[in-house]
Amino acid sequence: MYIPRDIEKDIDKWLDEREMIAIIGPRQSGKTTLLNRIGEKMIGMGLYDKEHVVYSTFDDEMERFKFDNNFKDYIEGKIFDSAKYLFLLDEVQYLDNGGERLKVLYDKYHETIKFIITGSSSLDLRNIGGSLVGRLVNFELLPFSFGEFLSAKDKLLHKYYVQNRFDFTDGFDVKTLVHIDELNGLLREYITFGGFPRIVLIKNLEKKELLLRQLVTMYIEKDILKIYGQPFRNDALKLLQYLAFHSAQLINFEDISTHLRMDAKRVNEIINILDNSFIIKLVRPHYKNLVTELRKRPKTFFVDCGIRNVLANDFSFSKEKGFLLENFVFTQLIRYDGTVKYWRTTAKAEVDLIYKGIPVEVKTTPKITRAMQSFISTYSPPYAVVANFNELERKERQEIPIYFIPASLI
Repeated sequence: MYIPRDIEKDIDKWLDEREMIAIIGPRQSGKTTLLNRIGEKMIGMGLYDKEHVVYSTFDDEMERFKFDNNFKDYIEGKIFDSAKYLFLLDEVQYLDNGGERLKVLYDKYHETIKFIITGSSSLDLRNIGGSLVGRLVNFELLPFSFGEFLSAKDKLLHKYYVQNRFDFTDGFDVKTLVHIDELNGLLREYITFGGFPRIVLIKNLEKKELLLRQLVTMYIEKDILKIYGQPFRNDALKLLQYLAFHSAQLINFEDISTHLRMDAKRVNEIINILDNSFIIKLVRPHYKNLVTELRKRPKTFFVDCGIRNVLANDFSFSKEKGFLLENFVFTQLIRYDGTVKYWRTTAKAEVDLIYKGIPVEVKTTPKITRAMQSFISTYSPPYAVVANFNELERKERQEIPIYFIPASLI
């Protein structure tokens, strides 16, 4: 069963353009499935004949060896006539000097070959992209969003969600909640086990846990170990487990260094690797006043709540775990077009998330906090949001609308 991905509509705009397309995201987020789907779509559109579509994965050591040994011969060996070709190149982060070699191939073949590539490390893809400036468009594929998850679980609920979700662009009309209990039931499953496609589609809960554990192991062994070497393995695992217990919290590199008995510079280095490998996301503070607003310490969130839960060895979920609900809201917001930040003053007034200047508080017990009112006084946003479990309401403070929105409609 194929579940359509939200980013497909954006990728579709570039299928008939000359630029190389890159799809980046964490391991097992569905990049290979989407890559093949795009190939089928382009065949169906009449852009390419089936025999002129070439798929290669560089997770395969033999394919990688052939390409690294002589990348020009590798491409030429798969071309047998003068027709236009589509090359689908999977996991290009494993290639030696991939950026420079893909640049050579693009410059030589862009009139006759369309290249679409994938990779699971944004750091390596960024290096590749640096060589392909003006030649490459990037798209980020994360695990299933809650909407994609609903599409896999219940088509009718998915339709209701699409029709009633909060729109950060066009605003929101407060409506009557009809299916919130059903949505919240699936939200709990999503927050517990996450959105990796294979894990979503498995029904047995024990198998879900097992697959999540294997995914973490595979990530550490294949991405950390292969790309960054053995010295990072154990430190990365220790750091990930520490962050699992501090999700949605401000982090201090020196505190982590002391707690884990790890050099602070190494802590910073590994956290940046984790951030660039789509396991965690660092969220920077929103600030304008250099005197009264925090501007240095980041917060950390997991790209997928299931990964956080397996690292913490805790698959229970309750309203007391508001940080998981906040992590969920964060993962939804990063799929919109814009940067997510948080806000905190030196007096410790804090708003959980700031999206395009809009303050978003995440509360299991919904309320308008003093911090929210302080942000409104300081910045006069067009509106504010309080994400919660069940309450749907519109209030005002200082003539600014404040929408109370069930998180399952974000």
